[in-house]
Amino acid sequence: MGILEYKSQLDDKFKVVLSSILKQGLNLERIKQGEVNYTYKVTNPQGVPLCHARIFRYEGHPDIEKLLWISEKLKKRNIPQARILYSEKSSINFPNGFMISEWIEGKNGWQSIKDGTYSLKNFTLETAKILSKVHKIKTASFGWPYGKGLGYHVTYQDRITKIPEDDKFKKLFENDNLKKVDVENIISLLLKALKKLPIPQQPMLVHSDPTPDNIIVKTDKSLVLIDWDDSEGSWWVRDYSYLRYWSDRPEEIKTGFLAGYGKIDMSDVEITIAEVVEWILQSLRLLPYYKFSFIDEEKYQKRMIRLKEDVEKLKLLV
Repeated sequence: MGILEYKSQLDDKFKVVLSSILKQGLNLERIKQGEVNYTYKVTNPQGVPLCHARIFRYEGHPDIEKLLWISEKLKKRNIPQARILYSEKSSINFPNGFMISEWIEGKNGWQSIKDGTYSLKNFTLETAKILSKVHKIKTASFGWPYGKGLGYHVTYQDRITKIPEDDKFKKLFENDNLKKVDVENIISLLLKALKKLPIPQQPMLVHSDPTPDNIIVKTDKSLVLIDWDDSEGSWWVRDYSYLRYWSDRPEEIKTGFLAGYGKIDMSDVEITIAEVVEWILQSLRLLPYYKFSFIDEEKYQKRMIRLKEDVEKLKLLV
């Protein structure tokens, strides 16, 4: 995968390109919080926000076609979003592409929780209301969608069984960072657990990263879910489990989510099993990312510890 490394010259080049597209003078303010790509707040010379712009760091990620498809689906359902205003898949200066989107005035979700605008429980409740609408959007298949909602796997189970075939995992196996037989045993455990769950045949669009970092709170306290780069075809547990996976206050997340989401046709035991399955998949996803893309051995080892803990939990449940 081609990676565009940051250099200060990128800022100057991007300013020229954006000025040409927007046909006016402007200023750029780089936003580093939670940054994966190179992200900017774009203002006019008087400081009035014009838009949000991103230079893509990785080749093929995010998938612009996917983001445009999602944007259209959100629009049809009147789900608030930062509309995409312009995009390019590649250029001379930015080989992985760039995108301009609407600027949403407001504050970061975590800030609204810290300053008391929302409690974590109520913030999660409002987030769940949005996600319940998002999950009504159907995708053609499970897993990472490309283009117009298409994906790589016919069933949820198929998505799991194909993990060892992923090139990133093969690299982990080859370098002896992870034992293939251990992953195969984990997959067998996951498939055993899935037999106890009502896995939907029809996948739905999930955000995959609906944390307060990716939510803007507007002045009227309404929430706008942003950054759909990691969205995929899955089921509602994916988003619910992700929120709890990273939280040090998981019970507040649970109470808020279940209060806001609406009716769920699963028992508490089934939800718990499904969640631990997703936690294990989340740790597996992160292992090659931390090892090869982010190159952070400490975070890699933490995910390994979490993976082993959740595997033991699932063994007790099934």
